[in-house]
Amino acid sequence: MVIVVPGMTEMTAAVFACIRWLKNPSKKGASEVKVDTMSVSKWIWTAIISLAITVIFYFILKYFNTENLILSTISVTTSMFAASLLFLRSPYYALAYAANDIVLIGLWAFASIQSLS
Repeated sequence: MVIVVPGMTEMTAAVFACIRWLKNPSKKGASEVKVDTMSVSKWIWTAIISLAITVIFYFILKYFNTENLILSTISVTTSMFAASLLFLRSPYYALAYAANDIVLIGLWAFASIQSLS
């Protein structure tokens, strides 16, 4: 059983990130966003929030008998981490989304092995 929750993190994160990015242009009237630096405290809070979301969604996914529970949970973690970095205007957000894409490729590979339909 695969459960998809529209707007779980991506849509919500995109809306908040868009607002935050529009409020922080690199120069007046420029179409580029001012990149923010990641302090140690931002890294720690991002990790804590991502860990908390991971634990919560592990039990939610387990309740719904999600196949590939561990990989699905890791997907939630990488997605949350990437969305957080996007919101914080970190230059590392793309690396986190790339990591999430790798996890998603793994999920699709396992799903296709289990059932070709």
